Amino acid sequence: MNISFESIYDREGKPTTLALAVLYSHLEQRAPDQNISHRSMPTWEQHAAFVGSKPYAAWHLVYDHVEVDNTDEDGKGYPQREYTCIGQVYFTRAREIGIQISDAYWRKGYGSEIITKLVEMVPRGPIFANVSPRNIASQKLFESLGFGVVQWTYRLDPVFFDEPLYQGHPAAASRELPADVKTAAPEEPPSDFFGMVDDD
Repeated sequence: MNISFESIYDREGKPTTLALAVLYSHLEQRAPDQNISHRSMPTWEQHAAFVGSKPYAAWHLVYDHVEVDNTDEDGKGYPQREYTCIGQVYFTRAREIGIQISDAYWRKGYGSEIITKLVEMVPRGPIFANVSPRNIASQKLFESLGFGVVQWTYRLDPVFFDEPLYQGHPAAASRELPADVKTAAPEEPPSDFFGMVDDD
């Protein structure tokens, strides 16, 4: 494994056509348990505008360099190095890591390598990772690299309580609501409740 990073922006600070296409394909691959930023697929125009706005302090495509033996039966040829894009990584101005690895490269140790390399590159200080409570593989990955849970982010959405956590996860206790709370029917709002909303 010999990974390297390549900025998605050219020397003029614009995203390259290749980077835009690769990043969009990554969005299409992203499973619901990996995503915490949006629930629907953005259009190409929305995607290009977002990437072009430079939302992160650093954003890179990740490549692995693989030596391929091109010699034929007669011993002619020579080893050649191929560069394969395996994913992406970014680092926000709030010192948060975001990482995505293409499906074909899951569970091969790339996650640890990418995060370790990025941590070595950025200025010294605390580093954070926001992970969906459904993304158990990422939770375990960051914990294996020494990251600790420092905050629960709350969302008003009943579906949250149906999202699985692995056995022994530190958040599991917070899911245990009293039986009367779990089964209680939601209260009906007052008849004039929605009329109280100020549209201005």
